[in-house]
Amino acid sequence: MRLDKKKVLKAFIKAQENKIQNLKNSLEMTRQHVIDAPGSNVSHSDTSKFQLSNVALGLDRQILEAKESLFHLRNIPIHQDPAIRVGSFIRLKERVSDSTTIYFLVDRGGGETVRVDELSVATLNIVTPLGRACLGKNDGDEVPYNKRVYVIENL
Repeated sequence: MRLDKKKVLKAFIKAQENKIQNLKNSLEMTRQHVIDAPGSNVSHSDTSKFQLSNVALGLDRQILEAKESLFHLRNIPIHQDPAIRVGSFIRLKERVSDSTTIYFLVDRGGGETVRVDELSVATLNIVTPLGRACLGKNDGDEVPYNKRVYVIENL
């Protein structure tokens, strides 16, 4: 089956937009819980307001990171070059088991998976060990990783 790269990229953008909306909803609920939680003047042993405030800060940070990833997804070029780099779609085939995984190389975020036209594609950040191992390789090159050897197919 042929991989429609533009369609896959649109699916990743949509997934990132959904992630941001879900994080915003969680942040709003958490902020409401912070407002409703008893403060230290009500109960000296209750730290829920403080803990929920820290959760809200963490959600804020996640939203910023997700927005940055979305910005990069919207502006990432889809590469057809023989050398693997950010914007490349690759299939890694494990030499011994023949299991395969399709990746889209990104420089922000990573770890998300979308399903498009019966194919599952995951983002792979170039700062991860596997992402770094793939950079600069070409179609047919071998990538040793985690005591296994993978063969790259540049899609």
